[in-house]
Amino acid sequence: MTSLVEMPEHILDKVIGHSNFKDVLSLRQVCRDFRNFIDNSKDSKLPDSKFVKIEISCMKDEIISKIEDSDDSSHEIEYSKTKNSRKYQEKKTMFKNSNIVDVVVRDLEWILKFQKSTFEEVSFYLDDIENQNDTSIHTKLNNIINASGRKIKTTELSISTGDKSPIIQMLQFADPETLKIIQFFSMDDSIQLELGGIARMEQWKKAKELKCDFRVVNWQVDDISHFSKITIAMNSISARDLDFLRKAFLTSSKAKRWFFEMRMFNENQEILRLWGPAFDIENSRQWYFRMKDSEKEEDDSDDSVGSEDSDDSDDSDYFEEASREVLRIVVFQEDHFEQHYHIRFNTFELRAVPDGAIVHNYNGN
Repeated sequence: MTSLVEMPEHILDKVIGHSNFKDVLSLRQVCRDFRNFIDNSKDSKLPDSKFVKIEISCMKDEIISKIEDSDDSSHEIEYSKTKNSRKYQEKKTMFKNSNIVDVVVRDLEWILKFQKSTFEEVSFYLDDIENQNDTSIHTKLNNIINASGRKIKTTELSISTGDKSPIIQMLQFADPETLKIIQFFSMDDSIQLELGGIARMEQWKKAKELKCDFRVVNWQVDDISHFSKITIAMNSISARDLDFLRKAFLTSSKAKRWFFEMRMFNENQEILRLWGPAFDIENSRQWYFRMKDSEKEEDDSDDSVGSEDSDDSDDSDYFEEASREVLRIVVFQEDHFEQHYHIRFNTFELRAVPDGAIVHNYNGN
């Protein structure tokens, strides 16, 4: 009787093709012949692992890998640096002659090898600051990705670190064709992040949403104006750059919400000169601008909401106008922080604009 490993390759290909991810990993552990056959199989012949999320947390003494399936089940693998071991469920494996970081990266390599679908989210949490060197997980993973020529297909990439140096390397992991959301989280408020090199990357240019609580420096307004949603920290911003962003938002069909947090803002007088009087509410100043595609010509109209002409319009005109969106810009200073400002850009329903606030007509200049 012919054993399974003695079957023709096309039969073994069918066996693997009709197996799920866990079955193939089990087959791989049966014997060396199976392991070699699976390792040498083309990625297209392997089953899809169908994971949706993966999170890698690197701490001083351990590395934890959390993986979530499409059926909402999750798996957690613990790697001990001090004991040089891996623990999954109740099974613990010791590695006497292997660096535990190499073990983590090999496991990740297998996960990525079987992943055909796009991850919803891939997250890296790097708290092991003192070991950010050539033996670090992101460097070794970068070597594997470069060797395979295969980027990680994910919709969202999240990087939390107290060291800005891995960011460019780790952003390169992601496939720019699938990446939509970029998140950078700083573990050290004193660290500043230069956007120059990052903003030139295809991953950055093609992404739709950005969240960055590193304080960015040496950036240009057109580095960020393509995003539909932005949450970003900075030291300050000029009135000229704010006005550029205003024009970019007004002409964009995709811009939805931009939020800027900064330590100082000394451009109030210049903004008033550029945008005119603000509508003041408590600690905030607000301006409203008609969007490019929602501009409506009105004879003898007033710039303010609730003009007398609206009383004579029919119901259809009223509802058409009321459903339109405008750009609202809010400059807000927090009560308890003398040098802590927020500036928010967002689309806003025209009907919700406060009485007395001026809605400026669209002007692309």
